[in-house]
Amino acid sequence: ASGKAMWYINPKDGEKYTADAEVNGRPVTYSRNKANETIIGSAEPKAYGGINSSLSWKNLTLDLGFTYSLGGQTYDALEVYNADDGLYRVYMQTKYYYDNRWTPEHTDALYPIRVYDAVTAKGYQSRKLHPGDYLRLKNASLSYNLPKGALSKANISNMRVFATGTNVFTWSAFGLYDPERNIYGTTSWAVPQCKTYTVGVELTF
Repeated sequence: ASGKAMWYINPKDGEKYTADAEVNGRPVTYSRNKANETIIGSAEPKAYGGINSSLSWKNLTLDLGFTYSLGGQTYDALEVYNADDGLYRVYMQTKYYYDNRWTPEHTDALYPIRVYDAVTAKGYQSRKLHPGDYLRLKNASLSYNLPKGALSKANISNMRVFATGTNVFTWSAFGLYDPERNIYGTTSWAVPQCKTYTVGVELTF
């Protein structure tokens, strides 16, 4: 293997073509201009939604809120920069793309060899399409109501101690960016959602 970028030719019915190689039983070319564009994948998930639960035991209460999406794909438009194959020399590749690029010692890589001024990363490509499945613990809250007998001397009718968190945990099939993408199924310079934690005391007199 040479490490060159390759495109599936996607020949139309009856179309004559010359392949440079064959991958997964399909003809491929080293020239993007010799490949036909075709529609693959979908941004639409097969299922999505949320799951909420509330558990109580004595004075303790635990509330959990999950969101999820199954199926559907995300197109990473930012890859033209952070997986540029060597075109944008002023940009830094992410560690994921750097570790998965082709080298003579890593011939089964996901991404082609880096070449000075390469233009192979430009344009729409299936390598920029990633699974959009994810499960996120969106909200979590743990609270404790102190026994009223312990508060009566202080003229406090209720005291609730609580800790809450948002975006506490996320599992995604492709973990390089925030999986909650826009309705078009694309991501680029989007700022990931922040984790937040809050601890507090609620008093009722």
